[in-house]
Amino acid sequence: TLDNHFKKITIFTPSQIFPNISRIATAMTEEKDLIEVHVNVEITTASLQTIVENAKKISGRNEKGHYQVDTAGKVSEMISRFLLENDFEGYVRDINNF
Repeated sequence: TLDNHFKKITIFTPSQIFPNISRIATAMTEEKDLIEVHVNVEITTASLQTIVENAKKISGRNEKGHYQVDTAGKVSEMISRFLLENDFEGYVRDINNF
C-alpha cells in the first residue's frame, strides 16, 4: 500500500509556495489568492493611449509641470482588475478556450 511509502503528506497553501502572493477581497467579498505573473499581453494601441490619458488626468502634474505616471503599473492594474471582474477563472476552466 501507499502507507508504506508515504508516512507524512504536507499540504501547502498558495502563499507558502509563492511568497509574493497577496490576498484581496473582490466585489463579492470572496477572498482570492493572487500571484503576480509577468507575461506579454497584446492590447490595442487605442487601449494603451486611453490608459495613459486617463492616468494623466487622475495623477495631474507635479510641481515642475510634468506627469509622473507608472504606465506599465497602470496597465497591469487595469488588466488584473478586468480579469478578476470578468471571471477569468471560469474562462480557463473551460477546455474549449484552449
